Amino acid sequence: MRRRAPPLLRLSRLLGWLGLIVLILLVVFVATAVYSATQLRPQNPNGNQGSSVTLASNGSVRLSFGLNLTNSGYYSVDALSLAIQVRYPNGTLAGLGGSPSVAIPPGSTGRVPVSVWIPLQGESEALLTQDQQMTTRIWANVTYATLFGLHLSIPTNYSWGAPFAQFNATPGAPTPQPNGTALVPVSVSFQNHASFPDTGSLRVDVKSASGVTCSSSSVGIDVPSHESFDRQINFFAQPSCNPSGGQIVATYTGNGLTVSLPPEAIP
Repeated sequence: MRRRAPPLLRLSRLLGWLGLIVLILLVVFVATAVYSATQLRPQNPNGNQGSSVTLASNGSVRLSFGLNLTNSGYYSVDALSLAIQVRYPNGTLAGLGGSPSVAIPPGSTGRVPVSVWIPLQGESEALLTQDQQMTTRIWANVTYATLFGLHLSIPTNYSWGAPFAQFNATPGAPTPQPNGTALVPVSVSFQNHASFPDTGSLRVDVKSASGVTCSSSSVGIDVPSHESFDRQINFFAQPSCNPSGGQIVATYTGNGLTVSLPPEAIP
């Protein structure tokens, strides 16, 4: 009669089989997780579709859009959050942003809301009057299948439309008035290429070469998106203040902020 193996030997064999089964399951899990990770894809990352642009009261531009991520794998994406950089065509950093944390179940598409803020100062002041083709890059560091860290880098493009595109302020010849002042007509024009209206007021200052304000005037504006503005504004300057060689400075107030447009030289 065949003798049974000692209990310790039988236990070691059982543990060996269990270890092998666990190893096989772990290999299968890792293989399916790696495969599933490759199935996490952004949808329509390029362009301005579904985006919105607003002027924030803190003196910045806020870009808001949603990025669709499709999780075609077998496991959920947990606590996914995005970080974003927006750069000008020359590579200079324009603004930073991010998203709240979201989860995307397996076999579904999740929409991640993203916001980025661009301060209207320095180089970014050109956004007021110049259209820009900016580049954005989005990063995602997430926990996938509850164990694995996943890193995504998504390059995109963003077409910026300036709210005061082709801004121009052209003074006419001064005309002496009976009260001793001089009438200076200034033609102000621009096109609103932005996705939001230019609503508020536009203050225009005529300054001399020494920086003294010869005259000022404010007009209300309500220019819808993709519409143009063209108006003549009359200024009455004192004879002692010669605007020749000076500047015309326009300041926009609306949407909760006040920003100065690039000055126009007076011949």
